[in-house]
Amino acid sequence: MKKMTVASIAGLAVLAPGCGKIIEAGTERVAEEVIESETGGNVDINSDDGTFTITGEDGERIEINANEDGASMEITGEDGETIEFNADEEDGSVEVTGEDGQLFVSGGDLVDGWPSEYPIPGGVTIVQSSRIQDGESTTFVTAFEATDDFDSIVDDFKDWTGGAQPNTEINSTNDGQRSVITGYELDSGVVLTLILSEDGDKISGSVSVSNYSG
Repeated sequence: MKKMTVASIAGLAVLAPGCGKIIEAGTERVAEEVIESETGGNVDINSDDGTFTITGEDGERIEINANEDGASMEITGEDGETIEFNADEEDGSVEVTGEDGQLFVSGGDLVDGWPSEYPIPGGVTIVQSSRIQDGESTTFVTAFEATDDFDSIVDDFKDWTGGAQPNTEINSTNDGQRSVITGYELDSGVVLTLILSEDGDKISGSVSVSNYSG
């Protein structure tokens, strides 16, 4: 069975709330095939008790137990390691916790622990902010909408880099729309990425800090 990443667990978590709804829609097997593609295992969805079981060719198993509305679930591997998923339907926040602590946190405010040396550009409204833990390395991602000037956001982001040269830079302008994707890999190993687009008076984008160990 392929190693389950935080991303794949989050994907399973998204599907889990639909366990009952999947049956109502008559698409249980479709959901099983989607998860099998992600994990490389065989999947069985039990609509009666809200469980998933994923079994690899060598017999290792991952069991997922979700409550009726899918707001919380528990994922247990063959070795007994447990990962818990909890979602708050009111504020849209999500938390995935392993035995060593939080693996994934997401919500509508700037996520706790966002590194202060990389301040979010000014004049933006945060839509979603996440933190993903992978061993000693952390990835932060914040999506936003903006009322500020497009170029000011780009300049604020470049201030993060200390004058480094981008290793990725894509600029596009077409019929009044423009976009930029720019990325930097710093000497510390940290990777910074900005994705930004402007369409009329609407500006939206995301910034990410990857491979952070500060």
